[in-house]
Amino acid sequence: MDKFIVEISKKSRKSYIENKAVLFTIDGCGQSYFDCGVIPEVYATVDFGISSNASQCFDFMRKVQKGGPLVNSELYPGWLTHWQESESIVKSIDVVKQMKVAQRIKPVISDVPLPFEDLDINCGLVIYETTLTDDQKNVENPVNLTVNTVQVGTMNWLKANTTISLNINRTVQNLSILIENQGRINFGDFIEDRKGIFDQVILGNKILSPWEMTAYPLNYTSWISSIKSVENINSVKLPAFYKTQFTLPVCHSIKPSIDKQ
Repeated sequence: MDKFIVEISKKSRKSYIENKAVLFTIDGCGQSYFDCGVIPEVYATVDFGISSNASQCFDFMRKVQKGGPLVNSELYPGWLTHWQESESIVKSIDVVKQMKVAQRIKPVISDVPLPFEDLDINCGLVIYETTLTDDQKNVENPVNLTVNTVQVGTMNWLKANTTISLNINRTVQNLSILIENQGRINFGDFIEDRKGIFDQVILGNKILSPWEMTAYPLNYTSWISSIKSVENINSVKLPAFYKTQFTLPVCHSIKPSIDKQ
C-alpha cells in the first residue's frame, strides 16, 4: 500500500466531510491484514463471515483500534456459487447466531445521561451510575435508586411517586439509577413516550456528572449467558438477574362429570 497516496486520499476526503461522518478502513480476519491496512486517524474495522471465530476477529481489530465499538463492516452471510458447483446455501439460523455471538454489554460514558433511544435500546433496562459526595438531597425521576449497591428507594410516575429523599454521607459513594421500560403509550397526549433520563440530574445545587450508562436489552437475551453466576445469594450486588429451577407437581387430568338424563 502506498502510504503517500493513502494520506493524500484521507486528507482529501476529510476536507469534504469534516466531522459529519467517520472514515473507516475494512480489513480481513487476520493480523497481516491489519499490519498493512490500518491508517492513522481512521477508524479500523474488520470483516468476516459466519464460519469465522467472531471473538478472534474482533481481537485483531482491538489490537489496533483501542477504543470505540466493535464493528464488522462487511458480514458475509454466505458466498457465491460458480457454474458446475453445488449451490451455496446457508441456514438463516447460522447467520443469526454469528451476528449475536459478538453482542457484548458495554457501558457508555457521557457527561450527560442519555435516554433509551440515544442508546439504541427499544426495551429492557438501563442503569445510570455516577459518583457523588453530597448530603441529603432530592432527586426527581421515575426510577429505582441504589447507593453503594444498596437499594434505597423506588419511584413510579404512575403512582405519583416522583420525588425521593436520600440520606447520603459526605464520603464518596456511588449513585445508581435503574430505569425499566415497562411498555410505551401508543395514544393520546403521551404518544411520544420516550424512556430514560432526558435532562440533568441535580442533587441540591450540584449537577451530577459524568455518567456511566449500561443497557440491558430484553428484546434479545443472548448476552445473559455471559453474566457470571453467584451461588451465595447474600453476596449478590444490586441490580441483579435471578434464576432458579423447580419441578412442577404431576398434573392429573380432570374429566368433567356429565349427568345423563
